[in-house]
Amino acid sequence: MYKITKTSSIMKRIRLLLWAILAGLTPLLHAQSIEGQVVSEKNEPLAGVNIWIKGTSKGTSTDIRGRFAVKPEKYPVTLVFSFLGYEKVEKTFPAPAKDIKIVMREAAESLDELVITASRTRERLRESPVTVERVPVKQIELATAPSFYDDLIKLRGVQMNTNSLTFQAVNTRGFATFANNRMLQIIDGIDNSSPALNFPLGNLVGISDLDVASVELLPGTSSALYGANAFNGLINIISKNPFEYHGLSFMLKTGVTRQEWAGVHPLYEAAVRYAGTLDKVAFKINFSYLEGTDWMAKDYRDFDIHPRNADRKGSRESNPSYDGLNIYGDEVATDIDLRFYNLGIIRVSRTGYEEVHLTDYKARSIKGDFSVYYRPKGKDTDLELIFLTRFGGGQTIYQGTNRYNLKDLLLKQTKVELRNRHYFIRAYHTSEDAGNSYDMRFAAINVNRLWKDDITWFTQYVRKYGQARMQGIDDYHAHLLARQTADSGRYVPGTRLYREAFEKVVSTAGFQEGAKFVDKTSLNHVEGNYDFRDVIPNGLIQVGGSFRQYSLRSDGTIFTDYDGPIHIRETGAYMQYIQKLFDKRMKLTASLRYDRQDRFRPNWSPRLAMVYFVDKEKQHGVRIAYQTGFRNPTTQDWYIGLDVGRASLVGAHPDNWERWKETLIDNQGQTFVLTGTDAYTNSFTLDSFLEFAETGDPSKLKVAEIIPLGPEKIHSTEIGYRGTLFEKFDLDIVAYQNTYNRFITQQVVMAIPRSYGNVRDSTRYNAIVKSAYKPYGVFTNMDVPVRSYGLDAQAGLRWKKYDFRLIYSYAKLDFDKEKYPDYMTFFNTPEHTFKFIVSGENILPRTGFNVSVTHLDKYLWEATFATDWVPARTTVDAMLYYRIPKYNGLIKVGGTNILGPDYVVAPGTGKVGSIYYLSATVMFK
Repeated sequence: MYKITKTSSIMKRIRLLLWAILAGLTPLLHAQSIEGQVVSEKNEPLAGVNIWIKGTSKGTSTDIRGRFAVKPEKYPVTLVFSFLGYEKVEKTFPAPAKDIKIVMREAAESLDELVITASRTRERLRESPVTVERVPVKQIELATAPSFYDDLIKLRGVQMNTNSLTFQAVNTRGFATFANNRMLQIIDGIDNSSPALNFPLGNLVGISDLDVASVELLPGTSSALYGANAFNGLINIISKNPFEYHGLSFMLKTGVTRQEWAGVHPLYEAAVRYAGTLDKVAFKINFSYLEGTDWMAKDYRDFDIHPRNADRKGSRESNPSYDGLNIYGDEVATDIDLRFYNLGIIRVSRTGYEEVHLTDYKARSIKGDFSVYYRPKGKDTDLELIFLTRFGGGQTIYQGTNRYNLKDLLLKQTKVELRNRHYFIRAYHTSEDAGNSYDMRFAAINVNRLWKDDITWFTQYVRKYGQARMQGIDDYHAHLLARQTADSGRYVPGTRLYREAFEKVVSTAGFQEGAKFVDKTSLNHVEGNYDFRDVIPNGLIQVGGSFRQYSLRSDGTIFTDYDGPIHIRETGAYMQYIQKLFDKRMKLTASLRYDRQDRFRPNWSPRLAMVYFVDKEKQHGVRIAYQTGFRNPTTQDWYIGLDVGRASLVGAHPDNWERWKETLIDNQGQTFVLTGTDAYTNSFTLDSFLEFAETGDPSKLKVAEIIPLGPEKIHSTEIGYRGTLFEKFDLDIVAYQNTYNRFITQQVVMAIPRSYGNVRDSTRYNAIVKSAYKPYGVFTNMDVPVRSYGLDAQAGLRWKKYDFRLIYSYAKLDFDKEKYPDYMTFFNTPEHTFKFIVSGENILPRTGFNVSVTHLDKYLWEATFATDWVPARTTVDAMLYYRIPKYNGLIKVGGTNILGPDYVVAPGTGKVGSIYYLSATVMFK
């Protein structure tokens, strides 16, 4: 009995020990992951493959060697592998596994890739509630254009406006400008816009091609989740996580730019990326440098808008008030009353300088960043703490109201972020320094004034003109003699005196005597988001919020911040509910965002969307979405105070009106003062004033009634279809309609000083007779709605080794310009755009190609710099590549606009020529 009892006790202890061991091993077993590599049928590693656990949005992607690691919470588990250009793979694992190999076959373009931008959470592309375009790492590597950013033009619905060689402005769904403050661009969650300019400078101060993991683009409004700046579109650039993409990468590129006006010039670019891991810590360093010659601008057409010499427009010789488009300094013009001598009133402008003598056309871009990623629970978990610092800068040309040489520009950003699959919270700081940037128009104006002030120049002109006419010389030759006399002593480009004067002007801040502008504006931003994933079956609830503060600092050269920085604060909060129904064939999304700027009443931005799959296999999905959005006036809309030559710009905030004052001279030689208050409360509409000047009919004059500036709102509806019609053929089509209320615009008015008269009574003629007036650009809202609508369609076919894509976009503005001539909408978008892209992989061993053809109809470019029709154009880009698998190497030879000719994007910009390049990329583990 004793023995039996003892044996039973021993057996019990053994069983307890085994249970303890098994219990201890269980979490270890569950902690094990599925690890392996994804390759093509030719056994080449595939980087950037999307991998997720079926039935969830949890997943990862492969690194540059095609390797991956996924840690499921339980087994068995099914993993889904998806990659652009390859067939989807599903594989079930009953237990943890290592060193597995997944082989993916080439297929039609996949609609099953994971995206995060549309809903701020992971979801499959075909389930996105709104239109979204995604560029994966493979497509980035094989970009036809010299950079991934330039290659975004190949996306459906994208219009790329080339401002200069290193500054491309991406636009979607109309209202295209180089200063595109209707589109938000973020890199790793950081707003990449210039805080003072309120728009991104393309990728001039962005991210290196070597570090881009993917790009997601939303072509419609996204205010419901992203706030005021995501008004007409959003670009989300996601960099490579060093835990997944580690090793050393190099990229070298050389080539030439060719332009009819500038000739052939070299182009160089170099980039390096290094990323490493140390247990729970990973880090990466990036640096890139680009140098080339910018597109030269030599459009000398006469854009004199004053009617007095309308019949003489054409050239400097024919028109005494000639105003050449790319000639600056000739905007300084005045009416001279010679009726006492029976010579009438003449209008004369000073002799200007060509742009080619006001800039060196150097183009540079320098970018770098350093970041540390810390995973406190181990590298296989998703809890991550990130510190990042990034800088970018260089030299480029920007065309706004004037042409600006952005020289030695520097933008710095620092971010701290904590995130996992349920939440993120991030804070970042952006600061900029304009360096030695200057306004080319005022460089010319003030070089002129250095050698002879305006009063002296015009006095000499009038005297010589009068003498010549009294001597019987005809009007034409009298003007030539007068200009020759007044121009005596003029600094000639290329001479020592000119160079010294030019350097003095461009190094002097402010536009009274110089051309340099100061910009040390900064931005602080904090935001967070939390996903309640497990509260609702097949559903998700998100909440989030943000706070932002601008600190405007230009020392009075851009803003009216004469007595210190100006602060603007914005706050916002949002909530989103997502629910899947009917065996997950229907997905409903509802979002609501609250935003407030410290100068306005709150804004509410709702979004409602539905996606429904008509088949059980989810191959055919239809979607409908209704969204609202808003955008606040920009920092410049509020507080700019800037004389731009032809006119002065004054921000709309009432506090700003009296800060702006400028002293001018009437045709009697007397000085007068104009203020911002005069511009907003004592002015005529420009069209009516010009009509009065031409006809002399006082009834033509109309008082400018300027609406107080406030937020602009949009109501947008889109209906779309995504699906696979048959094997290897995909179709994605969307139609949209947008209505803009209180459209923010710039209105040009003719202001007169209160000291001379009131526009609402007969005293106004005192100012007109004495030429005491000046054009002003004021900021206001339209009192009529602006509508636009369009369609974007893309068809993709994979046939053998070849990919074919056909893209068509239609965009139409519904606004009666003739009825409202004083309003500018800046639509600037062709009605019809066609893109055809064909690419091939392994057409020869390790060799492939990519060719794209883009055609844009002619369109009207409307801007404060100049308004004119832009001719239709067709461009061809091409690239041939060769892979070197041993070194993860890629050699590319290609070019953009390879067949020419040069083309115009907007009046006044340099014609865009051709780029031809050779690049080599190598990646070492």
